[in-house]
Amino acid sequence: MSSSNVNMPSPETFDDEYDDESMEEQVAAKNAKVSLAMRIMTTFTLVSMGVNAAVLGIMFSVTKELVYVSLVASSFAILVGLLVVKRQIIDMAPTHTLRFIHNKLRRKVHHLYLENNKLKEHVDDLESNVKELGDVENQLSDITKKQDSNVDDLVKLVKENGTLTNQMTRLIMASAAMQMMDLALDSDRDESNLFSDDEIDSLLRRLENIEGIKVNETALREHIKEDNSLQSIMAMLQYARTYAHKYPPGSGKTPPMGEDAPCFTFDVEQVVAQ
Repeated sequence: MSSSNVNMPSPETFDDEYDDESMEEQVAAKNAKVSLAMRIMTTFTLVSMGVNAAVLGIMFSVTKELVYVSLVASSFAILVGLLVVKRQIIDMAPTHTLRFIHNKLRRKVHHLYLENNKLKEHVDDLESNVKELGDVENQLSDITKKQDSNVDDLVKLVKENGTLTNQMTRLIMASAAMQMMDLALDSDRDESNLFSDDEIDSLLRRLENIEGIKVNETALREHIKEDNSLQSIMAMLQYARTYAHKYPPGSGKTPPMGEDAPCFTFDVEQVVAQ
């Protein structure tokens, strides 16, 4: 906001002779003089009229022409007196009234000029604040754009991670299943495809060493003893893989418990952590 080009008067240049208080005193003095002049003129007029009346009375007894002359002279004297009073009133009037008004206007303009400067300072402050707010808004906008970009990248990474996790889960389950079958075959020492109590104990001890598998030893032992066959172990393994696909880690699905739970489960998180 540009400042005004008007050359404002300085308060020191104001004529103190025409301030409000001195002006009132001077006007009162002038009024007193005018009143005195009016009283003097009124007295003079009355005296003049009295004298004229007396002269007229005397003149009426003398001659008619003298009466007319006296009337003209008296009227002329009154007219001159009125003109003198009028001139005196004009001379005594506050001839400096226009100067006084001009001085007051200058003071008012100076006051408005100061107020305008204050308003300009406030406007400049507001413009500065608005600019700062604009800068903050731009910074917040940039941060928001970066956050949106980071969120998109994070979602993309989560999806990629989910895909990798699913692939890793399949590989771990396939590897664990192969190791279980190898251990089951090795535990069947007589190759009868039937498991004795000693062979079941040997199988359970070996299963503890396979990474990515959690074994429910009691449930597995009871299930194998139903027919003690290798086929029962293969059926349990297939059920465990189906169970793992149906209730993968992090899916939020609640797996069945009790008899419906498999005898062993695939612990993918343990393998990933290692």
